Amino acid sequence: NFILRLRQLGADEGKIKAALELALPETIGMRTRDLEPELAEQLKKSATQQYELRRESKFVQDDIQGYAIRTGVDAFREIHSEMTEAHIQESLAELTECIGSNQLVKAIADTDGWAKRFNAWADRLDSSGGRDNEGGGGDSPSAEAMRIMMDLLRIAQQEDALRTQTRATD
Repeated sequence: NFILRLRQLGADEGKIKAALELALPETIGMRTRDLEPELAEQLKKSATQQYELRRESKFVQDDIQGYAIRTGVDAFREIHSEMTEAHIQESLAELTECIGSNQLVKAIADTDGWAKRFNAWADRLDSSGGRDNEGGGGDSPSAEAMRIMMDLLRIAQQEDALRTQTRATD
């Protein structure tokens, strides 16, 4: 479901923002090479999470494009167009670099902006009936079904990350 995937991207950006806000007081004004090892590791972890989020956003963007082409639903075409115009992949790559280079004030503002954007796109799809247009129809899934779907999405992301790490090792 595109709405859930966009909301998950927004929530993940929010988590990254929260981690950066915690690190900011201890890292502000420091060069990356001068950071204490645990702080450097924390920034590296946040940068990795941002990189994975960027990859997932590409999958969502491509899937929205495919759905828009197949169905001709205006809301999906508009959102895909906005994602393209926002240069989402380039912007999220720059955000990953900001995190890795300890430019946390900018990174916090950018993660907040992207979280709001992902959630706004999800809200627009939700209000335009995007949920019905995705083929489910019928009753909305229960909270338990939603939790299971989100767990499955996380597992798929972890598997994808493991495959990427395995390829890099080879």
